[in-house]
Amino acid sequence: MLAEIPERKTKKPHQSLGHNASRKPLVNPKISMTDFRPYKPRFFVRLIATGFFSGYSVFAPGTAGSLVALAIYCLLPPLTAWMWCTLLVGLFLVGIYASRAGEKAWGKDPKYVVIDEFLGFFVTVSLLPQSVFLGIVGFVAFRILDIIKPPPARQAEALPGGLGIVADDVIAGIYGHLILRGLLMVVNIP
Repeated sequence: MLAEIPERKTKKPHQSLGHNASRKPLVNPKISMTDFRPYKPRFFVRLIATGFFSGYSVFAPGTAGSLVALAIYCLLPPLTAWMWCTLLVGLFLVGIYASRAGEKAWGKDPKYVVIDEFLGFFVTVSLLPQSVFLGIVGFVAFRILDIIKPPPARQAEALPGGLGIVADDVIAGIYGHLILRGLLMVVNIP
């Protein structure tokens, strides 16, 4: 006859784990992996951050955004100093918020976010006589300065979040504004 094999005494699984065995599992069964979707800003935030979706342009989204800003500028009635200040402060605050949301969705300084181009262009042409010609000259000056990023614009990009995205364009806009002011002192622009 076959010899009977004695049963081995084994510890229960939870006994071998020590004091941690009584803890609940780290995985929550109520949460599925599909609940971890990438962040997508709401429609209105995307509309603002992308400059009325001009940031989705496949060719030079920053330039496309600046062109939309130029078109809006050409349609604006003449603005007083208070209106300009309100517009610029509003764009600055909304720009920081929308840029931060865009950065959260698309990564650091995403190409889709062009609200900063709007702000930079409007800083360039603010408080000057409004004309289509001056708007076009301001557009060209701002785009060149935004691409070159003279100091401290390049360093301003290192600021955190939406502030870093917006600040370099504000600085480029200030340089552009000073160039237009100087040009207006020398040349009579219609």
